[in-house]
Amino acid sequence: MGVGSKHCVSGVRVGVLTLYVGGEGGSPTLGVGGKGGGPDMCEDGRFGKNCASQCGHCANNETCNHVNGTCHSGCDADHFGDTCTETCSPGKYGQDCTQRCGNCSRGVPCDIVNGTCPQGCDPGYETDMCNTMCTGDYFGVNCSQKCGQCETEPCNKVSGKCEDGECYSGWKGVYCNTSCSARTYGKNCSEKCGQCEKGAACDQIHGSCPGTCKDGYVGSRCVTECNPGLYGPGCSFPCGQCLNGTACWPTTGRCDHCNSGWSGVECLDPCSSGYWGNNCGNECGLCHSYVDCDRFSGHCPNGCEENLPMPLCMPP
Repeated sequence: MGVGSKHCVSGVRVGVLTLYVGGEGGSPTLGVGGKGGGPDMCEDGRFGKNCASQCGHCANNETCNHVNGTCHSGCDADHFGDTCTETCSPGKYGQDCTQRCGNCSRGVPCDIVNGTCPQGCDPGYETDMCNTMCTGDYFGVNCSQKCGQCETEPCNKVSGKCEDGECYSGWKGVYCNTSCSARTYGKNCSEKCGQCEKGAACDQIHGSCPGTCKDGYVGSRCVTECNPGLYGPGCSFPCGQCLNGTACWPTTGRCDHCNSGWSGVECLDPCSSGYWGNNCGNECGLCHSYVDCDRFSGHCPNGCEENLPMPLCMPP
């Protein structure tokens, strides 16, 4: 005759308790149903009271402890917790979710097992895990763009802008990737070319002219005017008789005014007969025998006609 009663034991599935009569000496015997008459351990993958709970995600697909559900070898890569049932929060991955995701594109979470970014990296980062900043002179998506001509350090790895705003000579712009336009050169293209012959563009880095200079200028950059008293190509010609030794125009040799006795644009022409003074602007008087007066002073060399007053012999 048997009396049945169910009891729950953690880690064990207990069968029906059965009272057996007829043992040695006729004493009743209490037995537990199951294999071999003993209790059944939970099958793999289950644990707890009456084996009602399912194991978590143990490493290497091992089964958990039949009593408390813990995993002997820890959790697989994308779960953690005492029973390996908790998964990584966004931005974390790996064993016990202790690793931080890299800079995945547009904030998409990385793979919780190996940390790779499924849609690539944000600008400025590279590798499958997007945890390495662009190296050298590269920036942008997949570090595929080359920095411009930044002067002191590489460009910003995300935007490509030159951090200090300074470009090497010959370049300009926030990215320092635009060469100087015609007739400019130097750092940030802030300098103007000199007087290169025929308006030729100078070297965008150094400012030197490719050929010779315009008349009136010398030097490799053609920015130096002729020294006073010289003019023309290579400043190779002396000025004429400019008034009081003032410099002529360095490009053409023109004088604003001439010394006494000289005329012409460059003050290289002696006064014509009958004239004297600055720019030959004065007529001679009535010199004796009607000879020409001195072209510098206007004096008549041999006296005057008609008893006019010396030395200019000018009629009243």
